[in-house]
Amino acid sequence: MLSVEKRKARIQVKLVGNTLIAAFGVGEPPLVWHFDTEQNHSFTVTLQRLEGDWDLVVTQNNETQAIAHFDNYDTAEAALMAVQKALMSKTPLQKNKKHGFLGMFALLVAIAALIFAIAPSPTSVMETGVQKPIAGNASSPATNNKAPEAPAGVPVPADEALKRTAE
Repeated sequence: MLSVEKRKARIQVKLVGNTLIAAFGVGEPPLVWHFDTEQNHSFTVTLQRLEGDWDLVVTQNNETQAIAHFDNYDTAEAALMAVQKALMSKTPLQKNKKHGFLGMFALLVAIAALIFAIAPSPTSVMETGVQKPIAGNASSPATNNKAPEAPAGVPVPADEALKRTAE
């Protein structure tokens, strides 16, 4: 009979994509089991005692199905812990890497659109020749030395208009 440590070494469980693959080399009989976690969203993996032996079972939709049979508790518990470890290693990022990239791209596009919406347009700066002074900055030389502007719609001689834009 194999020692408990050697029995535990013959239990291998891995998550490949959305499929859980388990090799129970110490089960009665030894077996390989696979389980699709994408199609089976809600399930429970537990141990059940049967006349001195132990079964690793999966329960979903109130139906219990035996996965593997073990002749002692230590080996059955090692199998359950291996399944738990593999299932816990699955992260949300592993599940949807493609959606993560698209989400990041959409975020960058939204930030760029926000920046362009807030920034002053280059044509408004070109039309006036100068940017508007910051509000509350009364010591700006451009605002103190400027001649009063004529009301909109009133004709102004060209020399005066050119003087105003030069100042």
